[in-house]
Amino acid sequence: MKKLIQTLSVALLSGVFGLASSDGTRPRSEVNKYPVSIEKEGYSLGARLLSEMEVSQTFVTPLKGKYVVVEVALYPGNADIAVDNRDFVLQVSGKDQIFHPQKPELIAAGLQRRASSARRTGVVSSGTIGYESRRERYPEAYPGRRNRNDDIRSGGPRATIGVGALRDRRPRPSTDRDRQVMKTELEDKSLPEGYTGSPAAGHLYFAVGKHRKKAVHRLEYRRNGETTVLVFPRK
Repeated sequence: MKKLIQTLSVALLSGVFGLASSDGTRPRSEVNKYPVSIEKEGYSLGARLLSEMEVSQTFVTPLKGKYVVVEVALYPGNADIAVDNRDFVLQVSGKDQIFHPQKPELIAAGLQRRASSARRTGVVSSGTIGYESRRERYPEAYPGRRNRNDDIRSGGPRATIGVGALRDRRPRPSTDRDRQVMKTELEDKSLPEGYTGSPAAGHLYFAVGKHRKKAVHRLEYRRNGETTVLVFPRK
């Protein structure tokens, strides 16, 4: 019993004082390995703007054309720093508003609602979204069945062909299970939040929608009353 209490205490303290449980991405060996970076007193910041093709290749969740995805890496100096996604904002040329990172659960719910409202009857490709987490935190969301109609791979889409009510080649995430799987993927790959003394990296999701392909993207990081700006080169 004493050992169990000690284990639970460690887990609770890790949740409160450490990084959140998302996997994020592996930080690069040095901050200057990112396309844009800056070194400040107490921390360094690097970032990469994903192209639409990279978004499609990286995520099963259908973010392309709806969200701008930025990979961010924070490197603490001599002391721990607090990582909070709310400290980041994105500005896009041609857009008047400032964009804040969206939470995975809200993104998943919004995409599910869109898919449900866009359904129509017909004989087309149908199926469900599939994603295998590295830690498989939700094993019930990933059926183990394999057959000749399945296309299952780690981090990749899964679809079965048949009669359905979906309009695109890629299955639309219209079920509750789809929503859960999208939420899991986005959480796993997002920037982990919390206090850390080690480099932390992950993705931020901005609901920019359609915009010019050559638009200028400006990422702002606000910490202790100071704003650090990274401008991404046009792609």
